[in-house]
Amino acid sequence: MSNLDYTKRDFLIKIAKMYFLDGLSQQEISNKVGLSRSNISKILKTCRDLNIVEIRINDTSSLGVMFQKEIKEQFNIRNIIVIPSEKDIEKTKIQLGKAAANLLKSMLKGRNKIGISWGSTLYHTVEQFSPIKHMETEVIQLVGGTGAFDLTTDGLELARSLANKLNAKCSVLQAPLIVQSKELKQMLIKEPGISQILKKAEEVDIALLGIGTNYIESSALFRAGFLTEEESRKLLAKGAVGDICGKQIDINGGIYETEINERSIGIELSKLKKIPNRICIASGTQKAETILGALRGEFINSLVTDEDAAIRILSLIKT
Repeated sequence: MSNLDYTKRDFLIKIAKMYFLDGLSQQEISNKVGLSRSNISKILKTCRDLNIVEIRINDTSSLGVMFQKEIKEQFNIRNIIVIPSEKDIEKTKIQLGKAAANLLKSMLKGRNKIGISWGSTLYHTVEQFSPIKHMETEVIQLVGGTGAFDLTTDGLELARSLANKLNAKCSVLQAPLIVQSKELKQMLIKEPGISQILKKAEEVDIALLGIGTNYIESSALFRAGFLTEEESRKLLAKGAVGDICGKQIDINGGIYETEINERSIGIELSKLKKIPNRICIASGTQKAETILGALRGEFINSLVTDEDAAIRILSLIKT
């Protein structure tokens, strides 16, 4: 191989297609292109090393397949992936991220505008994402930032990281997720830099969405200091199960009327519903009620979740 330039991507792709798509043997390819069989084997290995070829095993359990079928039958949803639940929550999130990253990769077609909110599952999605090639793409932050709470899960950092992987433009929203008053929010969203990004957020064609819960143990808004424990418990008691893009919703898919929504900076849920591809990535039983609300309200049309959440969602539907 030292005398030939096998690093040319178009040639590598040609060999990979002959083997993996056309079903030719390595010897048949060797005869066609005039190279030895051992060189063809080395080229195919190079294709895997450069991620031109990726081998995936669909390891969804039989239980997961059943959950996927049931949830898809219940809702107007395009894609549903249910992964096994690990005892270690972080391990579940890592696997969730891998599945979501693969789903995102399958949706990318040339020019794309990708919107992203915030959260730990989105962090793992971006971490696991590895594009095959750079595309003419822009990444837009959909909601305000969470500040110094956890920079790795902040929308601004996630947008930048994803944009770097795609060699894409990045538009960030220079405002907090939730501010002290609705008057302050109205002032901020009129600022040219902020209003421009909010307008761009409405124009994305793929939205990557985390989802929140008002159960204290799993509430990111509580941990970030945007909600007190008392506020979280009151919201839950009154029917607000959690948030999507910082906006509180109920289990039936309605937008829960609360002044917190009026202080939240980010894409409005009425605008979110107009985005063609809306991928929710969330796991765990305590997120199930919010996921169900998002499904019923048609705020999402693709879901990547785990078996624990799926079991809870289906039990809530049947009660």
